[in-house]
Amino acid sequence: MKARTGRARYVESEGNDVFDLVSRWYAKFPPDVLQTPCWHCLGRGTRQVSALWLMMQLTQFCYCENQRGLSSPEQQAVVAARVNGHPILLREVVWQIRRIRGQQPASPGGFKQMEAEVLQQLIQRYLVQLYLEEKKLAASQQEVAVAVESLKSRLREQNLTLLKHLERQRLTETELRASLAWRIGWQRYLDLHLTEANLKQYFTKHVRDFDGTKMRVAHILFKCSANAPVEQQVLLRERAVQLTRRIREGELSFAEAARRYSEAPTARQGGNLGLIQRNEPMPDAFTRVAFALQSGQVGGPVRTQFGIHLIQCLEIEPGQREWSDMRPQVRVAVTRYLFGWAADQQARTARVVWTGVVPRREPPAGTDGNRPEATKSKE
Repeated sequence: MKARTGRARYVESEGNDVFDLVSRWYAKFPPDVLQTPCWHCLGRGTRQVSALWLMMQLTQFCYCENQRGLSSPEQQAVVAARVNGHPILLREVVWQIRRIRGQQPASPGGFKQMEAEVLQQLIQRYLVQLYLEEKKLAASQQEVAVAVESLKSRLREQNLTLLKHLERQRLTETELRASLAWRIGWQRYLDLHLTEANLKQYFTKHVRDFDGTKMRVAHILFKCSANAPVEQQVLLRERAVQLTRRIREGELSFAEAARRYSEAPTARQGGNLGLIQRNEPMPDAFTRVAFALQSGQVGGPVRTQFGIHLIQCLEIEPGQREWSDMRPQVRVAVTRYLFGWAADQQARTARVVWTGVVPRREPPAGTDGNRPEATKSKE
């Protein structure tokens, strides 16, 4: 299995829809937690997710329609993005938000972020669908037809018709068939790659993500908000790169540099953050870089929602968990990996356009900002 580093993603598990795993994860947290500035830092689990972050209740579904002044028929035709000309509708975004958050509320600001994240996931899912078609793993029309008949049979047991079911779900039959086709092809892809050998290999390569390893780290923070001008972000990154060079050349120690230049509360302690684990308390982009370091090494620059960081590993406390203890977590992580890897393959050549109906999401926080992104241009 090819290695993939970089942006984290939400992905489905065990062959269910790509958003199911996100829904189950979000249910663990109260709305007030999810609305904090660092709510997306909490969702990384034991591996690398993404992620990210979706909250809403039925009233927000109505809010979404009313905010744009759109009637239901009008909304059905609104295009939020296009992938190689294929439209992803605003109503698809709204439907997934309703499905994920259920009755939990979201602030207007959190709602807009949520819209962008859901749209990004829908874009990525379509990219994965293209990959499945390219690899001849996509569902055939006959398989979809069988799945529809199976659904009808289950609905009859509940005294429901397919039409009534679609009305309740606010889906068209075309969208239902597309969803069933996705599940069939995605499950086939998972069955092919979620082997014991691949799971063990992933655990071995990312052992610190799973075995309970703790690291004592220090950091230097250059504060920079997510909506800061690009010029300011470039300037701060260059400043961080130059400071890294000075530290590595021995001009000054990391602790001294932190006391002089860091804008974090830990500056007086030489940037010492204490012990951290792979999934907490820092953002995933931060811990992903930190956990790749050896004792004494300096990593970064790393971009998070707080700004740009340099990181030094001070001490490593190895974990004791074995492969057999963490198999379910590894399976989830590999599922996410597979989703992201397949999307990446298509993102290299796909033309993806955000129409502007949903504000374009910020690029995932990372070390260099040079990961291939699904989003390339705006209309």
